[in-house]
Amino acid sequence: MAGSLEAATTVKVVETQGDKVKILVPAWRKEKGFGRVLYEDFGMNITSAVLEKDAAEDASLFTEGERKEDKMTGLSWRQVDAALWVRKGAFLPSREALWSYAGETYNRGCSVCHGQPDTAHFDANTWPAMFAGMVGFTNMNAETQALVLKYLQMHSSDFVGTH
Repeated sequence: MAGSLEAATTVKVVETQGDKVKILVPAWRKEKGFGRVLYEDFGMNITSAVLEKDAAEDASLFTEGERKEDKMTGLSWRQVDAALWVRKGAFLPSREALWSYAGETYNRGCSVCHGQPDTAHFDANTWPAMFAGMVGFTNMNAETQALVLKYLQMHSSDFVGTH
């Protein structure tokens, strides 16, 4: 196993063999350390995939692109396309159904105690801490929590007008 792909991660299917498909995951990763976590966008801690150490160190799985330094942290990030094999049938043609479910869950679960903030009220890197402080008062399971958090991050002030 190469690792785990997070819900609502954009992928491109490039090859099919039997019950498996080869996908490309467009991502960014920090160059410091093993680069095990693949992120949705530069400088934003929106997880797309978490790789096992061996996969993260396998240069044949990656096509590298642009390199940028995050001025806030001083860390160097690299744009990559990760080529991974996964089981067929685990993908939707678009994220809209997931976003709809996550939005409804956020509205329903996060309005019990107070009026929930608009998704664009916080930026993508602020949402994890804000959500962590509130999610304990809901009955969301771990998978739903991860999806709702990604929804909040992808609809944050960093992405206003892009959805």
